[in-house]
Amino acid sequence: MKDVKDKGNERKDEAEAAIEKAPEYFEDMKNGISKELNYLVKSLKNQYSEAEKIINDMFSNVFKPKTEFKEFLWTY
Repeated sequence: MKDVKDKGNERKDEAEAAIEKAPEYFEDMKNGISKELNYLVKSLKNQYSEAEKIINDMFSNVFKPKTEFKEFLWTY
């Protein structure tokens, strides 16, 4: 029975450590995605003259409630 209790405590400690690291992990993930999206947008703008219109058309319904996608996307 002691072995089961020890393993349970180990798992609890691992879970608590993971919970403490979660905000940092998600912040790093968000920043990485943001950088990649910015790079993609800049590349599209440089290579395709109609990229802005195409992307705005594709995502216009997604971003309308909060902000204009055009304002969000092309500020980078």
